[in-house]
Amino acid sequence: MNLKITHKPSYRFVIVGLCFLLCLVNYMDRAIISFAIEPIKAEFGLDNARFGLLTSAFALGTVSVNALAGWLLDRSNVRIIWSIGIFFWSIIMILLGMAHMLMLFIALRYLLGLGEGINFPAMNRAMADWVQPEELSQMVSLGLLGVPMAMLIGGPLLSHLIEAIGWRNSFISLGVLG
Repeated sequence: MNLKITHKPSYRFVIVGLCFLLCLVNYMDRAIISFAIEPIKAEFGLDNARFGLLTSAFALGTVSVNALAGWLLDRSNVRIIWSIGIFFWSIIMILLGMAHMLMLFIALRYLLGLGEGINFPAMNRAMADWVQPEELSQMVSLGLLGVPMAMLIGGPLLSHLIEAIGWRNSFISLGVLG
């Protein structure tokens, strides 16, 4: 396959920075449930097995949308599809902070997986569109640094946030950030 990049080469750093930030926010959204496990379990009366449903619901949502997102991104504008995913997952994060029924919380975790499942296919599409093939691996690696950085800074930051304002307001805050 011979890819010809028609965009300004210097703009690729903006794209890589955007990918980094979106991976950072995306993974902080994913990780916060791990730091809020105790207050969520207490509020909903969950044991470990039932708490596992929350993580499984998210994974099911991600699996459900990944291939479809890739197909759509090959046929549509990455900015539109990615923006829809970001908006969707941000709204769902806010709604998760407001959910008071377990089944609703589980359904919203599934929907969060749908929204966030668009991120990596969209990132790959944007990188393929804006980065020269000979730099693609390096630029994707830089964009993906948002994932471990989310865990590195997310642990102390999210734990403190949950203690300071509660798990619900922490979810809402991350939704607003998105």
